[in-house]
Amino acid sequence: MRELGILAHISSFGGFTKELFSFLNFLDASGVRVWQTLPLCPAGPGGCPYHSTSAWAGEASFTKDDAVEDAEIDAFLEREFTWLADFALFTALREDLGKPWWEWPEDVIRRDSAALGREAARLQPRMREIFKEQYLFYRQWSRVRDYAHNRGISIMGDLPFYVAPDSVDVWCNQSLFHLDKVAGCPPDAFSETGQFWGNPVYDWDAHRANGYGWWCARIRHSLRFYDRLRIDHFRALEAYWSIPEGADTAAAGEWVKGPGYELFEALGPAPLVAEDLGFLTPEVYALRDRVGLPGMAVLQFAFTPGCDSLYLPHHHVKNSVVYTGTHDNDTLRGWVETHPEEAKFACEYLGCTDPVEGITRAALSSVADLAVLQLQDVLGLGGEARMNVPGTVEGNWGWKADVSQLTPDLAKKLRAQATLYGRV
Repeated sequence: MRELGILAHISSFGGFTKELFSFLNFLDASGVRVWQTLPLCPAGPGGCPYHSTSAWAGEASFTKDDAVEDAEIDAFLEREFTWLADFALFTALREDLGKPWWEWPEDVIRRDSAALGREAARLQPRMREIFKEQYLFYRQWSRVRDYAHNRGISIMGDLPFYVAPDSVDVWCNQSLFHLDKVAGCPPDAFSETGQFWGNPVYDWDAHRANGYGWWCARIRHSLRFYDRLRIDHFRALEAYWSIPEGADTAAAGEWVKGPGYELFEALGPAPLVAEDLGFLTPEVYALRDRVGLPGMAVLQFAFTPGCDSLYLPHHHVKNSVVYTGTHDNDTLRGWVETHPEEAKFACEYLGCTDPVEGITRAALSSVADLAVLQLQDVLGLGGEARMNVPGTVEGNWGWKADVSQLTPDLAKKLRAQATLYGRV
């Protein structure tokens, strides 16, 4: 089935607010049937949702205060105990000690049961507050999801591939990581020395030994929130760039084989999308196709003059997702203003005079089953509305939507375009 999606993070509406529900009403009126959001986990430095302290918890700032009975919190803790107790203790300790977990007392680092009991007793009041915060998140997100479903809108989430070094996931599962290695990417056209990402890499032998239980649990848990899930940095499941801790540059790293198809055999069927971007090889495509996952085509990467890019529309395939741009791209209008040669080629290729309109229609008319537009592009905004600039820390993740711009006329226009290209 051909569908139209809109990419917009919850933070752009200030959390679970009336503005978010207005946005969902706009999607319904526009004929949009897929809403893609960014990770819902606790945001990291600068509001980054890809550098979280937990792969299981939700961002508490999205919630609004609400009346809660103690019995509700107790029941929630009982249901979610396998991750919630550790998350609450980790968060309370991190706040209390003001240090990353590897600088905590030695008995707490190694998770000695007596030490954990001592700290949990000492920090119980704050842990109880965290239980409530997470209960509110789960309850209020459930209301948002039900509201979307009742309007025929499915939700696509986003699973960051790596976890933050200072996270409850690493503290509780130290044996599942190579703590003397960090993730990154090799030298390329964008960086002569490659990139450090700083995340610890997985010990896939250890994951294999327990049947990939942690990864399977993580994906299944995420699918409690979403109807389908984009796997960020999919290529690392085939091979990943591993850099020794303390190396001067990322060029000191090496390619190391990932789990490949074994992980998906352990997981079983699941509604996933592969973020197959970056340095790709035939082996990455072969893994994606063996699993049967849709990949991605990003149109902002397509229009390099003189290059027959795989992202050009004549290379698109049905089982894929086409984007005008992702959260890591500029807005379309901002891209046009800063890439005049590419914009000129786009007009030549598409036979249009307005590259923004032409690229939007190229996404909608693509053979790809799902076309996703950034909300900023639907609103025609410039580079000031960009969500993130990869490789930078400051000034990202802060864009806020003005829902007064989501007018009935705009919904009518978007629905007409979606109908024209068979996406309603």
